[in-house]
Amino acid sequence: MLVELCFHISLFCPVNLILFIPSVALYIASLSIALVGAGVILAGAYLFKKHQTTVNPMHPERSSTLVQTGVYRFTRNPMYLGMLLIILSYLLLRFSFVGLVLPIVFVFLMTHMQIKPEEEMLTKLFGDAYLQYLQRVRPWL
Repeated sequence: MLVELCFHISLFCPVNLILFIPSVALYIASLSIALVGAGVILAGAYLFKKHQTTVNPMHPERSSTLVQTGVYRFTRNPMYLGMLLIILSYLLLRFSFVGLVLPIVFVFLMTHMQIKPEEEMLTKLFGDAYLQYLQRVRPWL
């Protein structure tokens, strides 16, 4: 995750601005979206830590608390949403076929390979409370 973060930060360095970015406005828009994405990720992780539950997406069975406050009132998956925003910010900087396909592939894979299995496990753990949460809050936004 640290390598990924460094890569994304490097996209916004001044050398990229001078050499590769078509306009300052586009750069600022892209940077703003990336910062919002990072903020959403940090807000989600902070609430998990505050409620002393796991942030490890590979072990949803270790969840001890169903967090429904803060950013979790608007999206069930703020950390994945934040990642998507960072990907979209990259799309603004690098117009390409890969840039257009990457967000679609990301959402598809995350939904089917990560979110659905997590939700099955969380339904087993938290029962009706989680089912009500599913009805109230959308998976992405």
